[in-house]
Amino acid sequence: MTDKTNLILNNYNSTSSNHAIYVDETSLGAYGTLLLAQDSASRCIICHCYDSDSLSSHLVVETISEALRKRSFLPPILIIHSDRGTLFKNEVVASFLAEKGITHSRGSAEGHHNQVVERLNRSFKDILKTFLDKDWRRNKTNPLNHQNLSLSDFSDLVTKSIEFYNNRSHRSLQNSSPNEMEEALFKAHQGNHPDSLPLYTSDSLIYQDFQTKVLKDYHGDWERFFLEWREKSDYQHDIVVTAVKEKAAEAKARAAEAQVRAEALAAEAREQYETLYAKYHQIQKDLEMVLAESLLVKEARESREARKQAHKGRKKAPIREVISKEDLTLILSLVGGRSPFQISRRRLGLTLLYLTGLRVSNLLVLTIQNVRDLFFEGKIKIRLIKGGAPRFDLIISSADRKRLVKLHQVDLANLGIGKGKDPSGLIFTNQENVPLSRVYLDTELNFILQKASVLLHKHIRTHSFRASYVTDWLEVHDIPVVQKLIGHRSISSTNEYNRGHLSIAKRTQLLKDRPDSSKRPPVGE
Repeated sequence: MTDKTNLILNNYNSTSSNHAIYVDETSLGAYGTLLLAQDSASRCIICHCYDSDSLSSHLVVETISEALRKRSFLPPILIIHSDRGTLFKNEVVASFLAEKGITHSRGSAEGHHNQVVERLNRSFKDILKTFLDKDWRRNKTNPLNHQNLSLSDFSDLVTKSIEFYNNRSHRSLQNSSPNEMEEALFKAHQGNHPDSLPLYTSDSLIYQDFQTKVLKDYHGDWERFFLEWREKSDYQHDIVVTAVKEKAAEAKARAAEAQVRAEALAAEAREQYETLYAKYHQIQKDLEMVLAESLLVKEARESREARKQAHKGRKKAPIREVISKEDLTLILSLVGGRSPFQISRRRLGLTLLYLTGLRVSNLLVLTIQNVRDLFFEGKIKIRLIKGGAPRFDLIISSADRKRLVKLHQVDLANLGIGKGKDPSGLIFTNQENVPLSRVYLDTELNFILQKASVLLHKHIRTHSFRASYVTDWLEVHDIPVVQKLIGHRSISSTNEYNRGHLSIAKRTQLLKDRPDSSKRPPVGE
């Protein structure tokens, strides 16, 4: 009984590009799955799809769409031939092929119904194995079972292997390459399927005769043929040859002149001529580039829109709470700990944050000498980062300095300042003199501030001291001045602390100092 779904029926020897395209998937072991599409006439791999996992019918449709787009200047694809696997035998593939006017031919699971593409899969995997390990045959190993390349690098290797396959000579093509056969068939038929020749034949001798004819028309010298073919158009070549013959017949004396003229015409032809095949290929590449660029532009536009929408939906950060001197007193009263050393360290840290506007990370680089100078002189030059140079002048007022000494005399004694300790040692350490990490000290102080937040009905953390410090200065000075006071490299960093409002006293003073508009001269004077 004849299989009506198998239109090829083992007649694999097509005589026209795009008459039938064979597609099949094959496993690449640890690297995933590969789909190859091969032209029946030229045996050229025209497109492929690689995935590190399994393929889907939608990827099959995308691969065929790519073939249609890239080969639109060739005769239309008439048949897609595959096996009866579920990857090809489904509504997605069927409806797509019907829409494009392509007939779906399906061979059975028996190997001879798909022998060309099965042989292609074996040959192609041998090429891949050789690229991965040139000694794999001798070692009797399968490099595809061990994923030694990244998926990106392996995908590039697949593309490289396809180029190698399409450019190497094949015995079935009379030692020509698939790419050479593609161009020879294009030259013979261009954009149409032939009317005078069968599209395919089951007789291999007839097919070999056809191949011989196609290849013989071009002298069998492929290197010379493609050099001449790409340099000259048939029309221009005929004009040059005819002109040379006529000149030679009319007068041998003018042969040299004719030769010079012929060579000039040939040189001009070499500069200007471009084969239709190469031209259309370039057009397709340009279209692919335009498509890729448009997709990138679309993706960028969608990304910007998504960020804009996310920004609109984002809740505005609450205005940072201001910490007053009364708040500091309450905060210090909540400080506890397992030892006097730990209590004093926490109290001193909170007070320094309030008076200086430093970050917790800045406290960690303060030495015993730094704190001693700050207490008794009110001015030091410190490092803002670990390992950096002392470049920032830290100053506190005389009143704050006296308050600091009075408030923390006991804390200074508990921390060992003035008891013969190395003045270059760090102040914020544990009792074994091991420096604290930023996360540890920040967590330790924030635990106290969480309790204070409940009592003060404010949300305050360690950075709130710096925010309060900057905000207080912004109410009496311009942003550039505050930038220098706080040690910001960029004025934009200082501006982030601008609370967007003035104190009542500041606004009252500004209103008092407002110019009298009645005394302003008229416009134009």
